This record gives sequence, structure tokens and C-alpha cells, in this order.
Amino acid sequence: FRSNASDSYIQFGKKRLGLGKFETLGLEQPPVNLLVLSACDTALGNEQYELGFAGFAYQAKVQSVLASLLAVPQNGTFKLLKSFYDHLNIVPIKAEALRLAQVEMLKDNSNKNLSHPYYWAWFTIVGNPW
Repeated sequence: FRSNASDSYIQFGKKRLGLGKFETLGLEQPPVNLLVLSACDTALGNEQYELGFAGFAYQAKVQSVLASLLAVPQNGTFKLLKSFYDHLNIVPIKAEALRLAQVEMLKDNSNKNLSHPYYWAWFTIVGNPW
């Protein structure tokens, strides 16, 4: 996230989506229930825009945003998000699905490295946790 919000963007292949474009996407019609921003620092902004991309998405009427507070390791992120989606199919509350995925990572003995919070603790739900 850049100090000047107009310089910040999300990269989609060869295309960039600037922060100012969130409001013009019409994300409220029909409403976007969940937006997952799995890249680094997507819930981290600056003094003026504290929640970064996640905050902009929420202001653009996305109901819930799953985003990261720091740089996140790719291997831990993949495993956490897979578990999150698995739990989300069973548990209707997004925050609970995230919590269950994090607990699963913590208790997973198959890969001791990924059980450390460094690999999964940086994700949070912004907006409606349900």
C-alpha cells in the first residue's frame, strides 16, 4: 500500500485495478458476500487509510473481506485458505471458518513449520464476520 492511495493497485495478470476503481465496480449490485485478498499486506494501510485494500473493498460495499496484516508466506497461505474454504462449506460464519482453519494449522503435526503462527496468524476478516 503506497502512501498516496491513488498509486496503489491490485495486479490481475497484466491488468491493474487501482483503489479508486473499487467504488465504480458496482460490488453492491448484486452484493459481494466475500472477497479474499490473499496477497501480502492487503489489510494494512497507512495513517490515512488504515485498512488498506480491505478497507477500500468494504467501503465499496463488499460485505466481508478476508485479508492479511503482514507479508504472508505462500505455502502457509495456500494451506490456510484451503482449510478456510473447506470449513466455510460447513460453517456459515466466516470468522468461525477462519478460526477453525487457524486452529487446524496450529494442531497439524504433519508439517511442524506450518503449525507456527508465523504462517497463518496474519489473516483477518474486515466487515461482516457472518
